[in-house]
Amino acid sequence: MSKQMLILTGPQGAGNHLWSKVFSKHPDVYGWKSLLENYWEPHRFNEPFASFWRDPSKLKDFAWVDYDYYFTSISVPLGIPGHNSNPLWEPNLLEFKQAVEAQGIETKFAVIGRDQTILREQQTRIRTEPTLPLLLKQLPEDAVFLSYELLYLYKDAYIKSLDIQTFLKIVLPNMLVLAPQVTGKIFLNRRKKCKLLTQKILLLSLMGKSMRLKNSIIMLNIISTRCRI
Repeated sequence: MSKQMLILTGPQGAGNHLWSKVFSKHPDVYGWKSLLENYWEPHRFNEPFASFWRDPSKLKDFAWVDYDYYFTSISVPLGIPGHNSNPLWEPNLLEFKQAVEAQGIETKFAVIGRDQTILREQQTRIRTEPTLPLLLKQLPEDAVFLSYELLYLYKDAYIKSLDIQTFLKIVLPNMLVLAPQVTGKIFLNRRKKCKLLTQKILLLSLMGKSMRLKNSIIMLNIISTRCRI
């Protein structure tokens, strides 16, 4: 059997770290193992192939001998516009893929996503502007598209529809066990915080004057957008 690499990509803020945990957990996969012990880590310092994304030509010096399955993840773009220590840059997906295949490794792209309104809010809040168009410019043509919603709705039927059967066979238990634990906690914590904040704003509006009521309505509109998962 030939060695394989699954390349996970997607826009900033789409859940790259969570999917990285799912695909890296199995002991037979060379992936982002240190992330399994932490909620979050910076890609540019900790992702095992981070330096190779900067210079794919270095992949010829990588030791491909210990594993049959490799996993890497990358958001497009990375960094923050105008930031001195972490400037915005665009990893070259095709160049990386070709450099891996030049070492005799089969590759497959898996693309993740999220609600476009949430992505726009998230990217604007952290990166000052939406960055999705930068990914769309080099969206892989031969990718599979991953969806948590479809996975938990249709389970095995959804898995069978994906063209990464061999790779999924060894990581499927992690997809069905690890991911709900993480996403469930995030969802419940977000809902709890939003509920408490909403109650506080409603209470203030009832106690205050018209100007405070107007400001409260504006705040509730913001909450209704940002509290979505």
